[in-house]
Amino acid sequence: MKEFLHFLFSKLFLKSLLKVLGIFLAIVLLIFTWLRIYTRHSQGISVPDFFGMTIEQVDKITKDKKLRSMVVDSVYITSAKKGSILDQNPPPGFKVKKNRTIFLTINAFNPEKVMVPNVTGTSLREAKAVLEMRGLVVGRILYVPDIA
Repeated sequence: MKEFLHFLFSKLFLKSLLKVLGIFLAIVLLIFTWLRIYTRHSQGISVPDFFGMTIEQVDKITKDKKLRSMVVDSVYITSAKKGSILDQNPPPGFKVKKNRTIFLTINAFNPEKVMVPNVTGTSLREAKAVLEMRGLVVGRILYVPDIA
């Protein structure tokens, strides 16, 4: 045991240990430097605000900025222009690298079709509730005289 401790504190062992640590540190620094260059760290493009634009306008801007765009969802909002961009991910101003895909949500050109439920024979209150649950709006109510 005494010889082992003597060896641990010998000049030969300490020189070898320092060489190994130096080589290890050099390798780690080389790897981090290579990763910074390879991933283009801190080189980014600011994402433009596409809200309200059409797909054609977005395609032109993304091509100029070396980005890509993809429509991933559509919703129908009556107050918004048909085919316009309503949402995007990543958000405007976010820094991204070139060739990054910007995911878009557009306003649909047509509203979603809904199956109209059969409310014949139900009370007015129940019929309104069923129709509103399906996303329909109750319009003019027409009473038809019935024997029952």
